Amino acid sequence: TRRRFLLEFATPLDTLQAAVSLANLQPERRRRNFELQRSAQDLNQLLGRDPLTPVSLIATFPIEDEVISREEAMALAARRPDLVVQEAQSAIIELQRGVAAAERHPYLSAEGQWGFVTRDLSELTNEGQDFWRVGLTLHIPIFTALSPRGQIKEAEAQLLRNEAAVRKLRREVENEIVVALGDLEIARENLAAAELNMRQAEQAFTQVNLRYELGKADRLEVLNAQTARFVARTTLIEARFEVLATTATLKRAVGVAPSRPLSVIPELAQANPDGDE
Repeated sequence: TRRRFLLEFATPLDTLQAAVSLANLQPERRRRNFELQRSAQDLNQLLGRDPLTPVSLIATFPIEDEVISREEAMALAARRPDLVVQEAQSAIIELQRGVAAAERHPYLSAEGQWGFVTRDLSELTNEGQDFWRVGLTLHIPIFTALSPRGQIKEAEAQLLRNEAAVRKLRREVENEIVVALGDLEIARENLAAAELNMRQAEQAFTQVNLRYELGKADRLEVLNAQTARFVARTTLIEARFEVLATTATLKRAVGVAPSRPLSVIPELAQANPDGDE
């Protein structure tokens, strides 16, 4: 643009606009390089390597377009390990409460013995060397220092607290699923719009190039079209990343590994958790 200005083919405004665009691109380029380096360092740390180890990505992550209903997601999320463990804790506390309550009531125990009594192994099978004994014992708690009652109260309090924790965790899981489904729907819509904008930017750049070759457009219009295409491509990349990130978030919310395909969620939601047909 500066050369065209010296040849009087461009106005001072064109030159200023080009200078501003260049000045804006430089910090953006540095920021992108820094983000790329930081992402590589984070990846190396997750892999247990030195943060400054060179990284080269060759894996591609496809966009999954399967539609997951809220009912399917909730059915599978009910089997999340953290939720299952929290619910099992209530059953354990209930058993402890039953044990403490049993100590307050009388109970009967039986004991039996049978064997041989001899000093010489050769007489072990002789008649009269065997013996047996059976005993019954009735236990009647008279004074327990209120220990069982305190244990029962403690178990009941723990049970109420754990049930409250289960309800809270269920609400959190449901909220995670609702938010993840909503974010995924928005991300997919943004991706569709970004793909449309990218096609439009490509067509506009092609048309401006043809017009420039025919002398119907100046170089500044070509640069503007190229910049618009770059912005559209950046937006498309960010939209694809957002879809991948929200898809992984949804999988974690329902208790599925992010590496598994999204299409397995309906199948897993309908499967019997006990493995019975």
